[in-house]
Amino acid sequence: MMYSSIHKSVEDISSWEPVEGPVDTGMISEEGILVHKDLYPYMEAVRVKIRGCTFAPSAMHRHPLPDNKYSRQGAVHTAVYVLLPDQPYALGIIAAYYRGDKTKYMLVSDSVPANEARSIYVGRHLRTTTLMNTAIKNAMKYLRPVPPLVAMRENLSAVVDPMSAKVSVARRAVDSARYALSRKDAFWDMIASGTDIASIFPEEYSALCSGMSTKARITGTADQGVGFTFVYAAGVRVSLIHHVLDQYMSSSMPKEPLDVELVRTLPDSLMGKAAMLEMVGAKTFTDGVGVRVTKGVYYILDDDMRLTVD
Repeated sequence: MMYSSIHKSVEDISSWEPVEGPVDTGMISEEGILVHKDLYPYMEAVRVKIRGCTFAPSAMHRHPLPDNKYSRQGAVHTAVYVLLPDQPYALGIIAAYYRGDKTKYMLVSDSVPANEARSIYVGRHLRTTTLMNTAIKNAMKYLRPVPPLVAMRENLSAVVDPMSAKVSVARRAVDSARYALSRKDAFWDMIASGTDIASIFPEEYSALCSGMSTKARITGTADQGVGFTFVYAAGVRVSLIHHVLDQYMSSSMPKEPLDVELVRTLPDSLMGKAAMLEMVGAKTFTDGVGVRVTKGVYYILDDDMRLTVD
């Protein structure tokens, strides 16, 4: 069995061309997905129990059913993502596969325990059964939306990595400028005699001063701790989580619980930056603004978290 993280953003799920009948093998779902005849009833049962859910094809499954054939309309899918409108991430995967002489129904999801809604960690749930009723119960129990705290933890590198990179670049620029200046002939003799280095090597000295100013600004800002608000829009509710990374910009979450504020619309202080992030690509860091992970999921930096020196 081969699959990766189940927390697949809806935006990242590949689009597909809806299939039109008649087909020579398999069945066509409401979404136009050509699926195996044993998976189709599982999908329809889940559709009834999880109201409003839809499906998208998944290529993760690697155990084809014995009578599964490649149709003239394309691949016959044996696994699908389960989606809910306005949820940024898939709930999980349901599939049908063959083991021994029986068809088995499988569910894969990453969800937090039902009694630990504020947990920042998820458990991998992989359930298989030959009984349709049990398969439906598994779907109702384990196919749940990704909680905001989990989404925040899993995507922290979207903020940490570019901020850390800016600090590293600033430090390297200073080291490079110092090295260039120190390689000049008679440099150390001039330093010993008190010669005005700025007047003799103006370009190199200016580069060093500029680099040191940039480094001081960037590292000083980073040393305050990088403050941001995590925005998670799912349905009619928007979750806001404010957090400050320490000066080392560790991507680990704090031990103490974080407060989650629920609102219906974004505050004006965040609305403008969210609109700016919508205009750039997903996971593209914008200095002083933040980063959009996927549709409706943002890290919005505090106003004083701009690292670029004008």
